[in-house]
Amino acid sequence: MVILIPVMFLVGVTLYSCFKNQKLMQVFAAVLSLVSILFVLDCVIQFAVGVDLLGIPLEPVTKTESRIVGPFSRRTHHAVLLTVLLPVVLKWLAQYGRFPQLLYLAALTFVIYGSGSRASYVTYLAAIALFYVWTKRGRIFLFGCLLPAVLVMGWITSSSSSYAKTRLQTFLVIPKTYNNWNNVLSGRVDIWWAGWNMFSEYPITGIGAKAFREAYDDFKPVPTIDRPLIAKEANHAHHPWISVLSETGLVGFIGLLGVVVLVFGLTVRSKWGVNLYVYPWLLSFVLILNPLNSMPPIYKSWWIPIMLLVIVSHLVDLEHKRHDLVS
Repeated sequence: MVILIPVMFLVGVTLYSCFKNQKLMQVFAAVLSLVSILFVLDCVIQFAVGVDLLGIPLEPVTKTESRIVGPFSRRTHHAVLLTVLLPVVLKWLAQYGRFPQLLYLAALTFVIYGSGSRASYVTYLAAIALFYVWTKRGRIFLFGCLLPAVLVMGWITSSSSSYAKTRLQTFLVIPKTYNNWNNVLSGRVDIWWAGWNMFSEYPITGIGAKAFREAYDDFKPVPTIDRPLIAKEANHAHHPWISVLSETGLVGFIGLLGVVVLVFGLTVRSKWGVNLYVYPWLLSFVLILNPLNSMPPIYKSWWIPIMLLVIVSHLVDLEHKRHDLVS
């Protein structure tokens, strides 16, 4: 991580310098959108014929159930990436009208539900709600067309995939006890409790970035008869803010909070303020740090570049819009 930080700084500076060219940034957004569309198509093909375009099969979960994994064998990374970068894709598709957006979202709904990633369900619904709610036409499209389409696609997916149906049914149960919450969240409460124990013992510096898995055994809650331990092990904290607190303590928390204040402080001073339709990269930033999600934390090696890309792209986007107003 110590080596990675200066490397990522140089990458960020390079991205910022390249994206200062507005045409280049527009080309990048187009490429990113087209790749996302191909990802969704690949996932749909995988569900339809059993393997995707690269020959990767559906991931078996039980003897009778399987889930969509796309080009990522035995992972839900595709669902995480597609939902976080969804605002950028929707903004690019907006130039072609509502129908391409609706078509893409219908297919993406099927893929997200079929992946069984409940964190992606929440992120996906938050993304479309926060993207369209800023304009009158957007709200009409959201409530009059999009949400009904999402419900229909959810029914279609649950009808064709028993695994998706099982995962979706968990949203219909409102837990009332610790054990209920822990069961519904697949042991997440145990993992969060362990993260809090890590922060409590090392509040200043935490246990060390990327050390959550190795430290989990020493900090997991002690099981009792009334409160059995579900999460026997954990690869990460399954929560961005708990990850920061447990792995880097107050030093990391204050650092991340400083980034948030910087990004939103610069945005508030712009003409449109914190308008998440105007600033899709900012919405992606919000989705990553949304405390309701349990997506990979920012200390994941493959996740850090996504976080960096979102921040740098939004800062450049602010610059472009400011110059457009002046000119």
